[in-house]
Amino acid sequence: MRGGGENESPGAGVGGLLSHIGVPLAGALALAGQTVLSTERGLYLSLGPGAALLGLAMALLIYLLPRRRDIPSAGPEAAAGAGTAPRSLPRGVEPAILAILLLGGLYLRLYRIDLIPWGLNNDEAINALEVRDIAAGKPFATLTERGLNRETMFHYLAAYSYRSSGIQLNLLRAMPAVFGLTPKLLGDQLIDAVFPLRSVSVAAGTLTLLLLYLFARDRFGWPVALLATAFLAVSPWHLLYSRVGERAVLAPLFAVVTIGLFLKALESGRTRDHVGWGVFAGLGFWTYTSFRAIPIALIAFALLRRPLGWAGDGAAGPRARRAALIALGIAAVLVAALMLLSGLGPVGFVTRGAYAALITPKANFGINLLASLGMASYYPARYAVIQTDAFISDGISTTYGLIGLAPETTVVAALSILGLVYAAWRALRRRDAVCGLLVLCYLALLLTVGFAGPSLTRMLLNAPWLCLFAALLAARVFQDVAALRPPLTVWVGAALIGALLAWNCVQGYTNLFLRAGRSEQAMQNFGPT
Repeated sequence: MRGGGENESPGAGVGGLLSHIGVPLAGALALAGQTVLSTERGLYLSLGPGAALLGLAMALLIYLLPRRRDIPSAGPEAAAGAGTAPRSLPRGVEPAILAILLLGGLYLRLYRIDLIPWGLNNDEAINALEVRDIAAGKPFATLTERGLNRETMFHYLAAYSYRSSGIQLNLLRAMPAVFGLTPKLLGDQLIDAVFPLRSVSVAAGTLTLLLLYLFARDRFGWPVALLATAFLAVSPWHLLYSRVGERAVLAPLFAVVTIGLFLKALESGRTRDHVGWGVFAGLGFWTYTSFRAIPIALIAFALLRRPLGWAGDGAAGPRARRAALIALGIAAVLVAALMLLSGLGPVGFVTRGAYAALITPKANFGINLLASLGMASYYPARYAVIQTDAFISDGISTTYGLIGLAPETTVVAALSILGLVYAAWRALRRRDAVCGLLVLCYLALLLTVGFAGPSLTRMLLNAPWLCLFAALLAARVFQDVAALRPPLTVWVGAALIGALLAWNCVQGYTNLFLRAGRSEQAMQNFGPT
């Protein structure tokens, strides 16, 4: 059950040059559309033309994909070696690139963390108070009383961080210039209170990069894995939440592990693999409310697996079914324990977070859903608020929207739209189970949480999937370009991907550190340092 086990070559049905450059052309149209969309020049000069170009790109891709002739192969290494791309990198190169991505991602999550964000957000302050009480010996509970019943896994990790904060802070204080820190602020008591809280997010965000790489490497091969990791490492959306003390950053981490172990268990049928995904699925309910979309996606996948041909060569039989039941039992026991230790009844525990839709009498759920669908590309100003009669969010989620920025880079926003279409096509036409599950994960969050509006906090769970969709499309573009006139076009394709990565890195850094990070308007919901 490997994604990407294919090598697609252009067929004669489309004919001519379009059959060879159709997917790269669709990518170029999407990038142009996203660039126009990002200019913020109004409906007729920006939104309309940009959306039209994006629509044209999707239409072209949808037209081309069914007309491509597929040459099947097997496994992620075959996918990596599609066309003229190398099946593997020279020894030591891939680990070196991964190390650069992880260390670079960690650095961006620590760089100028004393100044960006400017101060403590209201939600962070509530979390800090809860962590202080936990560190002082507050009785164990899985939900807080403050802040509308927040899951406490993040708080307990932060309490541990407070107890061992000296090592972390001393490292930063020993090398302030390396991380762009201000020595005066490093000596302030606020840093001692804030950084241990944010260090949990820094660690979780960086660990998510590694886990996304491992998942994508196993399922799609090294090109997609490295691209997806590079995209997430500099994602303005994920960067922001990796630098603030907000529990939502834990949900993507647990989601990636749960999905990876679930797929592995379906293939192997081993009890230990099923136990693994059961444990992470159960504990995922202790991270953030949006994680509940993952079990919904898993259930939908289980129901659609055979009708849509996603069963493949996975393990079957009584032993595999028994192992799956054990996993379900473990997840159910963990969720029940979380509920019993929460202080809430079953209804209150299951429906927590529903206030986002219940206390907004003027909400238009159809528009909310549409805005959530396109939020990586365009973030309407009406949603850059903490609370109105039509929408409720939080002070962190408003950061980019307050200055007219989308939460993602142009490259990821544009390519992820096409990548979602590409993944859905592979799931339906190629019977690609991995792509099918990823699409279901994306849609499950969109349809259960997105109808309440495009909150960056509530929708953060989809950030890794968007980067993975973008990586799938980028890898497809490289393969098509490389196949034109090898070996020359192999270098052309590599240069093209390199240019996209450079653009993506520069924009990811610029949007957070040079635009939002220096804007009083963007940082208005963070207190003074």
